[in-house]
Amino acid sequence: MKFNEIINKLLSVVVNGSREEALRSSKNWLNHERSLYVTDAETFNSSLEKLYEFDSKVSSRFSRKTVFDHISKQVPRLKSTDNGQAIEAEEFYKEFLLVEPKSVTVKSPISGIRLDNGVREFSLGDYKFGFMGDLTMPMSNESGMFISVTIENVYDASIAIYKAETAFLDFVRLVVFISGKLDKSIFISLGLPLNPDMSPEQMYVSTSSYQVTDSDGNLLSGNISNKLVEKIPVNNPFFSENKDFHNFWNLLSKKINNRKMTDMESRLLNSALALGESAFTKDKKNSVLYTCMSLELMFSFDEVGFYQRSIGEKLSDIFTFIVATDKEARRETSKLFKKVYRMRSAIVHGGDKELTDENLLINYLMRGAIGNMMNNEKYRNIKNISQVYEMLRDAQNSY
Repeated sequence: MKFNEIINKLLSVVVNGSREEALRSSKNWLNHERSLYVTDAETFNSSLEKLYEFDSKVSSRFSRKTVFDHISKQVPRLKSTDNGQAIEAEEFYKEFLLVEPKSVTVKSPISGIRLDNGVREFSLGDYKFGFMGDLTMPMSNESGMFISVTIENVYDASIAIYKAETAFLDFVRLVVFISGKLDKSIFISLGLPLNPDMSPEQMYVSTSSYQVTDSDGNLLSGNISNKLVEKIPVNNPFFSENKDFHNFWNLLSKKINNRKMTDMESRLLNSALALGESAFTKDKKNSVLYTCMSLELMFSFDEVGFYQRSIGEKLSDIFTFIVATDKEARRETSKLFKKVYRMRSAIVHGGDKELTDENLLINYLMRGAIGNMMNNEKYRNIKNISQVYEMLRDAQNSY
């Protein structure tokens, strides 16, 4: 469709009416002179989508919310001058096309981390940490810490915030991955309100309360308890200079601003982040799915050939090859892998298979495999996953 045709279709479902009619509509524009409202939300919304996609520069640089808000503000003016005169797309989007890209820093309050040894500010890769009380412009009346990241070459504040939120979540995932903890004991959250401090090292998360009764309603037991967790010391060398995983902070910096990585660098980082999410999430289904996602992100590979084995078989072979060192270990690892992958299949295909925590054993093995692939000399010159499969085939053909 031509630009003018889309505009006309959008305006065709915007009408003048009473204030009462406008208030009943899904979208309206009210002022003291007149009341406009949408009569067909489906047509209006599909027109908004077509207008958003019409100019590739606009849709690649700005969020739907920003563009939709711009279009919505234009509707009363366009409706009042709706005289059949053609509207030029370039003029309509001029406000966006004149915007120059810039680098912006996004800050967010954060709970669950700390800086030790009296440190007031600290950097880790592209992330910066500090105390909200030290900011020139306060973020809130609460005292606590913030995390910040710089997003390069953005046109739209909404896009910058979205990318920063993703970067902040990746920070949490990487911290959980590096920690190696699989007991759900790490709690890091973004935004307000902040979780209250119980000490410099601990914070309050929640209070749980349970009551157990028999079939007659007689009380058998009761429990009420506060959940306290230890805040993560991000300036501790275990996290900032970890001998096995310190390079992940550099790779995450590349990911944040879309800098080039090799195939293996991208696989290692994204696999580690998926493992971090698997260990962090409280939902058992999500934990299993993120474990399997980690394996697929690391090892998925389309081999060219007439016969293609299932992805589960291929992943089992390569995973066992990487983590197991002898025949018995390979047998047990393969058995465990297939059991976890069957849980994954049951989840995605709507089955009701009882879930276990055995995927966390895969997480443990996979964390070791990632560390091995990052630091072992035999993987030093590996640039893509096909080279790892070549190593597997060589090993299989050697006996």
